[in-house]
Amino acid sequence: MKNLTHYHVYARTALRRVWKVVGSLQADALTAMDIARLRERLARQMAANTVRLTLSFFSTVYSWAIQQGIVDKNPVHGVELPARRDAMEYLNHADVQTLLACADSRAQAGGVEDKLLHACVATAIYTGLRKGELCGLRWSDLDFERGTLHVAQQVTVDADRKVIIAPYVKSDDGDRLLPIPT
Repeated sequence: MKNLTHYHVYARTALRRVWKVVGSLQADALTAMDIARLRERLARQMAANTVRLTLSFFSTVYSWAIQQGIVDKNPVHGVELPARRDAMEYLNHADVQTLLACADSRAQAGGVEDKLLHACVATAIYTGLRKGELCGLRWSDLDFERGTLHVAQQVTVDADRKVIIAPYVKSDDGDRLLPIPT
């Protein structure tokens, strides 16, 4: 386990998703069919990898419950998980240039929102920041004298669609100090 804090946050979020659907049912009464219906319901709202992770955490809870003698079986076992998806899609050099040119053109002709969009697109491209890290940036994270950008927090949305500013980032190394591209 690389980062216990991240694990707890992901587990809590995943289990809240499950709780909303099956929370009123008895743990020992859930069947593989119930889990398959849960999987399908989650799949209508979330990406395949998120559904896989959610069901994996739920299965872990059942494994613990079996060890504790609370339930006899794990209804998640035997339920087919959605196919794993490659989470990363990359733009080629030409696509990056086109995107930057489009954002720049809009910024030149548009208003404040277009200028902000251009700044976000350029920052994301040149730093490789994730969406949540980009949204978590503050002016105090910029150090123009040293030419660095401090990535210390991220913005996420929990299962209840509540915006959370978290004091950590997904990187295994925690917060990061990046050079500001010139």
